[in-house]
Amino acid sequence: MILCKVRDKCVSTIKNKELTGISFIIVEKMDRNGEASGDYLVAADPIGCGVGETVIITVGSIARTAISNDKAPIDAAVIGIVDSKEK
Repeated sequence: MILCKVRDKCVSTIKNKELTGISFIIVEKMDRNGEASGDYLVAADPIGCGVGETVIITVGSIARTAISNDKAPIDAAVIGIVDSKEK
């Protein structure tokens, strides 16, 4: 799992049929201190995140489980929104 900051929404009107109804976001990975890393991902967003929120992303084939579709061609998905973190 990876901590990321939501940077923007990603709109796609034409996409694979398995992705119908799925929203996408552009996220920036964060380092262990919560600082931006400059490394970006596009992730499926099944829970409706907002720009600026810190989210937990899962990557790899298990990301399909987050959107309940084993046929979806994704490798990154949001699995949670961070309310707070401790140091």
